Amino acid sequence: MTCRCRTTRSTARYERFAARFGTYGVFQTLDGGVFRHHPPPWLRGLLRAAGFAVLRECRTVVPTLDGRTAERLQLMTRREPAVAGPAPG
Repeated sequence: MTCRCRTTRSTARYERFAARFGTYGVFQTLDGGVFRHHPPPWLRGLLRAAGFAVLRECRTVVPTLDGRTAERLQLMTRREPAVAGPAPG
């Protein structure tokens, strides 16, 4: 997962494409690829809503395909057991 970058370049790119795609954090590359970067709290919320607990987080800087760098967020999760509801009938 890639988190929303906080560099001047990325921020300008998110703002430039926000109107076209209807949300902040989406951008398009010169070859037509469309990408969405998510803020970490949003990703954690999605995982919790799907029944996962975040066990560990790791942030690292990785190279991108165009030779720049980006911050990567890795989330180690575990599916939590379903909570039993009331007995039927």
